[in-house]
Amino acid sequence: MEALKQRVGGAIPDGQAPKILLKTMSRMVPMAKEREQAGELENAYVLYMRFVTMYTTMSSGKDLTAARRAAFKTQAAKEELAKLKPDALRAMERAEALHVLLKARFDAAAGAAAAAAVPASTAASTGKTIGAARAG
Repeated sequence: MEALKQRVGGAIPDGQAPKILLKTMSRMVPMAKEREQAGELENAYVLYMRFVTMYTTMSSGKDLTAARRAAFKTQAAKEELAKLKPDALRAMERAEALHVLLKARFDAAAGAAAAAAVPASTAASTGKTIGAARAG
């Protein structure tokens, strides 16, 4: 955390936090769409989920310091969050859809890896190599 503070020149002032975070959030959904279209589904999923997490944290005020919670209660911050609500709903829908696709992909890969491992273990248990089993 200290390294991050040094990189940004100190802590982000509480009054600036909403502006910075909302600006970051406004870029996340288009970036996630780009990643999804490029076939980088894992990256898109992570971006969508980060967006949803940030949105819910800022709108609920949980896990925020009292000063930051007060900063997000300003009229300007509330209006910006309201503008992002449709994006949050779409991001959640896309994240759920990507979750299903990624789970199917990883399950298929795990199944293929397990299937490839079975013949090798069977040959090892009989004491023969695959080539010797074919020849004999």
